[in-house]
Amino acid sequence: MRRILVRPFSAPVLIVILVSALVLSAVVLVVLPGASPAGAETVAPGDSQVASPVQRAQTVSPMAGPEVELTAAPEPMRTETVTVSVDRATTITFAEPAEHVAAYWQDGPEARVTLAFSTDGVHFGEPIDAGRDDAEGDPRSRMTYGAISAAGGATVVRIGTDTPLTQLSVIGMSPGESASLSTSPAALSAAADPGGPAIISRSGWGANPTYLNWSPQFYPPTKVIIHHTADGTFPEGTPESYAKLVRSIYYYHAVTRDWGDIAYNFLIDPLGNIYEGRYSDDNPDTVPGEDAYGNGVRGGHAYNYNSATLGIAVLGTYSKQTISAAAQASLEELLAWMVERHGIDPVGFGPYYSPYDPACNKQSWNITGHRDYGSTSCPGDAFYNTLPLIRQNVFALTGPVTAPTPSPTYMRLAIIPEHPVMGQDVTVKATLVEDSSRQAVSGVSVSFSTGGIATAQTSVGTATTDSSGVASVQMMFTAAGMRWVTADFNPGTEGNAGTEGVSGTTGAHRGSTTSAEVNVAPTGLVAVPGMAMVQLSWTSSPDAEGYNVYRDGTKINSAVLTSPGYLDGGLTNGVAHSYQVTAIVYGRESARSPAVSAIPKLGFVDVTADHAYYRAVMSLAAAGVVNGKDEGRFYPDDLVMRQQFAKMIVLGCEYPVAESDRCLFKDVTKSGTSSLYPDNYVAVCAAREITVGKNDVEFDPYSPITRAQVATMVVRAAQDYKPPAVEEPPTGWRGELSASDPTHGANIACAEYSGLLAGIDLSTFATAGFATRGEIAQIICNLREK
Repeated sequence: MRRILVRPFSAPVLIVILVSALVLSAVVLVVLPGASPAGAETVAPGDSQVASPVQRAQTVSPMAGPEVELTAAPEPMRTETVTVSVDRATTITFAEPAEHVAAYWQDGPEARVTLAFSTDGVHFGEPIDAGRDDAEGDPRSRMTYGAISAAGGATVVRIGTDTPLTQLSVIGMSPGESASLSTSPAALSAAADPGGPAIISRSGWGANPTYLNWSPQFYPPTKVIIHHTADGTFPEGTPESYAKLVRSIYYYHAVTRDWGDIAYNFLIDPLGNIYEGRYSDDNPDTVPGEDAYGNGVRGGHAYNYNSATLGIAVLGTYSKQTISAAAQASLEELLAWMVERHGIDPVGFGPYYSPYDPACNKQSWNITGHRDYGSTSCPGDAFYNTLPLIRQNVFALTGPVTAPTPSPTYMRLAIIPEHPVMGQDVTVKATLVEDSSRQAVSGVSVSFSTGGIATAQTSVGTATTDSSGVASVQMMFTAAGMRWVTADFNPGTEGNAGTEGVSGTTGAHRGSTTSAEVNVAPTGLVAVPGMAMVQLSWTSSPDAEGYNVYRDGTKINSAVLTSPGYLDGGLTNGVAHSYQVTAIVYGRESARSPAVSAIPKLGFVDVTADHAYYRAVMSLAAAGVVNGKDEGRFYPDDLVMRQQFAKMIVLGCEYPVAESDRCLFKDVTKSGTSSLYPDNYVAVCAAREITVGKNDVEFDPYSPITRAQVATMVVRAAQDYKPPAVEEPPTGWRGELSASDPTHGANIACAEYSGLLAGIDLSTFATAGFATRGEIAQIICNLREK
């Protein structure tokens, strides 16, 4: 057994304990024993869980935890963001001094950006490279995030760039002073493992729980990835300055980058102090960064490689000089403790397998640098070159490491639908997997619970895993807002007799837990158009402090609304708008409700009452299926692109559509999260076999749609949406339109015979020609009225 030396903290450490008071919404539960997944499950990034502190106390042997004595309240984090366009150079000014600064910009991923700081606007320091934030995000993102730099109370920042940037933001952060701790070294550690190193807890360094929304997932760690934070810090910093830097990194990751938490599992400063990073739970009897069963919490430090890895970051930049001796000693101590706990050979080399994505695997050292997992220079050349020595030093502390017994397990959680509304049935599926074999664990009991963010969870029942390892429950959320849903496999419970858990029974598996965020949207949104206005109303949500209204994706209320209604006035008649609403619950904004459309003072100046398609256009406009283009005009004779028709037929058939509907055609432009047009509608058409595209990968979205193509797609939609609306013409029947087209002829005849083309002058309706907006409105109206 190796001996761990616990070093005293180099100076008084600062702490803030902030508690989120979140009230649980009512939940209706139906248990579905052994329900099987209908298909491939998608798991939201960061979905995961932790059992409630009360439940833990019943199932986990308690260990002595430190008592922390608060001596002062913390100061809040103060931030300010200024966004500008930069050609070559510009200067921005903060209203108050900033201790830390970071720049981030849209497009220009290769741009070299420099920052120079001044406290008076006259005298500036030497420009420094804005750098890159070490923690990787999605490489497909258009945003580039710089590193955090110490600004020394600057109020003015001079920005330089070698590439013109149309949108560059500079955030100034001032973490404030945190409360101080008792100086007992024992109080520095939140570890329930008495053999572990001293670790400053999240509350110890002042993590604000209101920034947290990424629910913890847990996996048995198999690799450790080493980082530097690339913030340019040096060993002459103080304990308080490093704690402030950790708080700024937390805010930058959780809020600015919208990750909901800090990316790293642990951080180490140049003085050798170790900080707990990613949230796991608030139970003092649980080891930092783990669940009750010893699985590690999933971080956000290495894109595509966060599951089953542990990310450790050393504060500073280490391209030319390596980390301090104190930081290296703490890193080796932390590594030795972690690899022993998780059965990781510190000098081993082998494959990494992602429990998230079986196709994601690579060969690497068990302890290695971030650069081995992504296109980055992290952790810096000098630091990276010391990793072979560090691995050997860790092995000298641990000796040979054995695999954990019994075998660990992990769970994947799926929420269906991913974006529910109040009162909607939600299915929660937990898939339980044995780690070493990657095989499903069947016939065991999984418990489910739900509650607020980082609060005690309320039990909603249990279900037994089927042959695919899936246990399912159904629940219904009666209030809007963010919730965490938890699944917990405890082998020591009565229903799992014969397996092994924390309680010490004999068996083959260790327990596991996971959770997922469920952001419930308001429901019941109704838009009633009037003269140059739209009256909105929606269902009131319990516990909502207020509401926000979005028109065409932009928030339009200047102050939070206190009641479930809003009058949107001053609009242009005949111009359609899309509306959504959110609820504010405990200071957090819920997901947006499904969109509804409205056209103020319904009517189009170019579709008057004597127009051939007047009734059809008015009917579809009132239903939100079609709208005008500009100046109150419908343009009934304009041609319709194939992607436009996809949206019209989906809305006409009232098919549900969401951002989660993904289009597989490569030539359809992705719309992003602010709009559901056009790829989501094309995806729905393809899923319901209304269209098969030009081929497997091309839809040809920007070509005008022909009348023959319209006939085929409408007949297919009718067969799915309203089967009685269409019937095959009898043998020998001959219509007015030619049915000789080898591809569309049968559907043209079916559409004519079934009355789907009623109201159209078929003598001029050349099926090889292109369909107009008015003709399509008439056809869809015919279908809806069947």
